[in-house]
Amino acid sequence: MELSIVIPTYNRANKLKQSLEYLQKQSTRGFEVIIVDDGSTDETKLIIEKIKKSSWLDLKYFYQKNQKQGVARNLGISKASGNLILFLGDDILALPHLVENHLAVHRAFPDTNIAVLGHTTWAPFLSINEYMRFLEWAGWQFNYNKIDRLKAFTRFKEYKDFSFKGKFLPQKIQYWFFYTSNLSLKKELLSRENFDENFKAYGWEDIELGKRLTQKENLHLYYNPQATAYHSHIQTEDQLEDKMQTLATSLKFAPQLKPKWWKVLIIKISLNAFVLKIIKLTCNKKWYLWAKAKKIFYANL
Repeated sequence: MELSIVIPTYNRANKLKQSLEYLQKQSTRGFEVIIVDDGSTDETKLIIEKIKKSSWLDLKYFYQKNQKQGVARNLGISKASGNLILFLGDDILALPHLVENHLAVHRAFPDTNIAVLGHTTWAPFLSINEYMRFLEWAGWQFNYNKIDRLKAFTRFKEYKDFSFKGKFLPQKIQYWFFYTSNLSLKKELLSRENFDENFKAYGWEDIELGKRLTQKENLHLYYNPQATAYHSHIQTEDQLEDKMQTLATSLKFAPQLKPKWWKVLIIKISLNAFVLKIIKLTCNKKWYLWAKAKKIFYANL
């Protein structure tokens, strides 16, 4: 088998059902889908059993006690039959050519140290609010806006002949875009470096792995905007504080990713309550949210 899709999930039965419905519409077949249930107490298992009876998808289900996303992904990797692992989130909806476009890049660049990042954006059927637009703009969700501005890394002789509209990302910063919501790489690579299981809060465990793979395995990350998926997850401004606190807490397990101490100090001093109020009164809403997110995040480092 060439490719295994690994999807960790926790108490999102309806989201997962929608994600699997989209996978059934793929333009190519011959892949397996590994669901790792991280201790769900909802109808996740029942939904998987129903889909297995009526779908052509090669579904494999594994249950573990709640141990968070790093352990779940590592279990999925260990159970995978494919030479390639494609990570998707349980709220990620793969458009019909996503798998095909991941495979195309790997077939063009078969070296072990090649990874492929697809493009993910908010599902158009959602009521996309101002806060969700801010998350994309500021890069707290996915920073594809920055990817579009990056100069391509071109040290591959085959690169000029490659027909896709994507690009290899600069190695020095590519790990910041190692998004396991829509990302594929060789299983052989993950057998040498896998997810750090010390992460128990959301965020950074994929970025941290991306940095290790870059440093130890000379990883090259190719961005293919044609491997497209929708993110089906409404988020609202009242979640901002919890989100920033969680991200700051999780970063404690990846000290190598932490900003310099002087940057933390400058942010803490400059973005005080008075400055935040001025920004709120005088600036566009996105800049207020940007300042508020920074203030909360750095205050919790």
